[in-house]
Order: sequence, then structure tokens, then C-alpha cells
Amino acid sequence: MTLSWCFEDESDALAELVLDSLTRSEALAPPIWFPEVVNGLLAAERRKRIAAVRVDECLSVIESLPVVISVGGDPFDLMRLARQSGLSAYDASYLELAIRHAVPLVTRDRALRLAAERIGVAMFAAGR
Repeated sequence: MTLSWCFEDESDALAELVLDSLTRSEALAPPIWFPEVVNGLLAAERRKRIAAVRVDECLSVIESLPVVISVGGDPFDLMRLARQSGLSAYDASYLELAIRHAVPLVTRDRALRLAAERIGVAMFAAGR
């Protein structure tokens, strides 16, 4: 979701709604979130999809957002969840965080969304 704010062709009503919600409340993310954002932007820059100046602008905006990195959680719970869902440990960390804090999940990743739906984790929706 985060990277969609940096690319006009990926932004849509949901992305704007999520970004707007961050003006009213904070979001939680696992420790892997910011390295994933940086890696996504770096890959796009290397493919010449985005200019370095725009990458720096995006990083500044993203860094200023009220995103709280949530550490903790049980590594055995993460392993169980990754095994059960078929997700990577990286993707399962987002799901584990939503479960542990009883918060809705925001994702564009289809496999992650389907895994969340299968186990009854709420997805971000308007008004949240």
C-alpha cells in the first residue's frame, strides 16, 4: 500500500483513504516495513520507473507518517502462521501484527489478503 502513494498509476481511492486516515490516527507496522519500502523504491529507481529526486520526496513523506514499528511477538507464532497460511515469514509478520493488536490489515498483496480473510482478520475499510 505504501508504495502506491509514490506512483500515480498505482494510487486509487483506497490508497488515498488509507493515507488520509493517517491524519487522524497512527498505523502499526512490523520492523520489516521500512526496509521493504526502501527496497521497493530502490528497485523502481534502478528500473528508471522513478527519479531519485522523487524517491527522496516519497521517503520524506513516508518517514513523517505516524507509523509505529511494533516489535515483539512470538517467533513460534510467526512460524506457525507462515506455515498455516503459506505466506513468507515477511508477509506473515503483517498478519501476525494485525492479529496480536486486533487491528485491521491494509495490503495490496493478494495472498496476504486471502490468508487474512481465511482466518477472519479484518481488512481496512472506509470509516476506520
